[in-house]
Amino acid sequence: MGGMVTDFEKFMDLRLAESRSEEATIVVLELWDGRRLEDAVLDAIESLPNRKSKRLRQWVDQFAYYLQWRSLEREGWEMEKLWWGGMLPRPGDQLIVRPPEEIKRNLAEIHTPFPTMNVNSFLEDHGLDGNVVAAAAGARQVDRRGLDLRGDAARIDYKVVA
Repeated sequence: MGGMVTDFEKFMDLRLAESRSEEATIVVLELWDGRRLEDAVLDAIESLPNRKSKRLRQWVDQFAYYLQWRSLEREGWEMEKLWWGGMLPRPGDQLIVRPPEEIKRNLAEIHTPFPTMNVNSFLEDHGLDGNVVAAAAGARQVDRRGLDLRGDAARIDYKVVA
């Protein structure tokens, strides 16, 4: 389809590409011809039995978290995926999230001998939780494995669980 790629199309691109042999994906691609992808996905979900549209429904549920990540990206958050090229992650793959400069300074203040705020609360207050990171990475679930709160090197490490 021509025109500007929507956030939903960007979100679904790899997911659909890696599941091309699944019946639900085949139905979506057939329905997409000349239509909005969002409409094709919803029509596929409505027309297929629940067991065949399970992944599509999971992806639609996850899309709101992806939009949260897109908002964080506009604020300067970055993600480095530590797996090969244009593929969805597999369990065990790792990624790094780097906060924008202002957040790095705030994180450094939290990482004092007497922190005034819990790091988990701080990250959640800024919209960064496991669901958001998983959606942005193309995973179903991630676990935070560590963080480095030292100034310019500030980073949050995640591992893909599912």
